[in-house]
Amino acid sequence: MQPVSVVVTELNEGREIERAVESLLAQQPPATEVIVVDGGSTDGTWEWLQAAASRDRRLVAIRDESCNLKHSLGPVSRGRNVAIAAASSPIVACADAGCAYAPDWLANLTAPLASGQAEYALGGSQLDPGNCTVWDIASAPFFSVKLEAVAPTKSCTARSMAFTKSLWAKIGGFPEQVLVGEDTLFDLEARRLTEPAFVANAKALYGPRNSFYSACHQLARYATSDGQARVRWKRLLRNAARCLVDLAALASLRWTVMPLLVILALHGWFAFFRDWPELRRRGWRAVLARFAFSSAVPWVIAVNHLRGLLSGKRLTNWQNDGSAQCAVDSGQWIVVCRGCSGARRHHVKQNRKIMRDAAGQHEQVPGGVEVGPAIEGIKDDAERVSQASGGQPEHSLPANGVDQRANYEDRQPALNQIDRRRNKG
Repeated sequence: MQPVSVVVTELNEGREIERAVESLLAQQPPATEVIVVDGGSTDGTWEWLQAAASRDRRLVAIRDESCNLKHSLGPVSRGRNVAIAAASSPIVACADAGCAYAPDWLANLTAPLASGQAEYALGGSQLDPGNCTVWDIASAPFFSVKLEAVAPTKSCTARSMAFTKSLWAKIGGFPEQVLVGEDTLFDLEARRLTEPAFVANAKALYGPRNSFYSACHQLARYATSDGQARVRWKRLLRNAARCLVDLAALASLRWTVMPLLVILALHGWFAFFRDWPELRRRGWRAVLARFAFSSAVPWVIAVNHLRGLLSGKRLTNWQNDGSAQCAVDSGQWIVVCRGCSGARRHHVKQNRKIMRDAAGQHEQVPGGVEVGPAIEGIKDDAERVSQASGGQPEHSLPANGVDQRANYEDRQPALNQIDRRRNKG
């Protein structure tokens, strides 16, 4: 097997990190390195990583506190980009701190890349049989999670994803302007450049332990992120149409029950057509839970997608106890001075050219102003170098993730260059 680096980003994952890292270090053949970027954990995760790294030299632990919502709109993406920039191998595999991996996962996932058949491979995820609830089973297909290891998948989840480092560089890295759905946006860019290989036997073992409420909440977050990113329009229209049909069927009850019966039959089809043989083996409780969750799906997606379109409110998650100082609004990055009374703003148009050239990094300067994106760019060898760190690799930033030597004047040439590119576009 060719040299492969595995990258993981995490924050306050003390409950899951040991299981994930140990399964990644147990891969056969082994990974060249397992790089874990910690965004500033306060629950003992970082201390565990340091101890584990001292026992196994293949584990590379990087602490970069810019990889959390206090300093970045997209801390997960930023963490991955920091890890990939530090990777020494030409092939990179992404894993998730909340998952576990079979010993042959890495070899299976990267086989199409090692053989030269593909630059990009997707393995998907499956429910961990020993660590799932009935609502995990009910919601699984709506998160592209399979019930069985052998089930074919076309999921673009970063829980099990591999690509060449050169492809990552061409794309411009994972998009650092979104918290949720960053793997979907990366996948859309990757498929513009190459055809992915779908690997059936390289799934991550995933056990979210969902309730009905938490599964709906997770789906709502993804839909809101889709709305903010202005993607998946067909999905919005499809689910909005189902909502309208539901309302029409309810309105017709005054005259006849037939439309409602037809709608219930359609709900049953949407709930079970993907994986009925596997689902029925899970028992009647799983079947009823699937029907209930499936009936709620179009409403959750349509309402929250529209909410994302109309609102620029940032998403957050339980791992982060703070928030970034910049916001997204109307398809632009709006970087606002919150450390002083000024009203200075920098608008940077989002497009792929700027993403590739500037890689979407947010850098903090005195006075609380955050400017983004403003870095030198990604070099041919994919070694991302930050202006703020004086030409040092990004992962060598100080412990707080912010280089205090930065000043606004040093950023101005880069900002002017970005403005010129925007105006030409």
